Amino acid sequence: YEMKYLFAILVFAGLVLTGCGPDSSLTEPTTTQKTYKWIATPAKVGLSIENVFSASKLIDGTKGGKIKMNESYNSSSGEIKIKAKLVINKASFTGSKVISYVLDDQTGLVEFGPAMVFDRDLKFDLKIKGFDLSDVTSPDEVVFGFLDENNNIVPCVYDELKIKVNENSIEVKNARIGHFSRYGFAK
Repeated sequence: YEMKYLFAILVFAGLVLTGCGPDSSLTEPTTTQKTYKWIATPAKVGLSIENVFSASKLIDGTKGGKIKMNESYNSSSGEIKIKAKLVINKASFTGSKVISYVLDDQTGLVEFGPAMVFDRDLKFDLKIKGFDLSDVTSPDEVVFGFLDENNNIVPCVYDELKIKVNENSIEVKNARIGHFSRYGFAK
């Protein structure tokens, strides 16, 4: 009787240890990380050499604030319209800082500054209208994301991402910005 009891305990312990081992596929889900590429906007045409648009404002971190951008330019595919809004929530950081963001007309990427990490996420809206989205086969393949320290594009959390291929527009609403980096649309 004692041998059967001891044998049962050893078998049970062996199963537990085998199932909890580091190489166990039962305890670790397999994940594959998608590699994204930025969706670029058409470059300006004409004599202008400026290829960035910027917006900035002195923000008291305890009070919060908003920074808006409303720009347009002509490209080889027609007029490109850019509308953006950064909402800094109350108590996002301490002190006062000049917060800015710059949108590059050739890459469509938005770079925020100065380099900061926030106590509360900021929210960012961006709508770009007027460029060719015909290579987007499904809205599900597009994300709004940021560039991490390893140069990987990481999708953000956001409330909504709208793609209207027939209107050549793409829009993200309430993208959560927990730190400043380079952000943009990717697929």
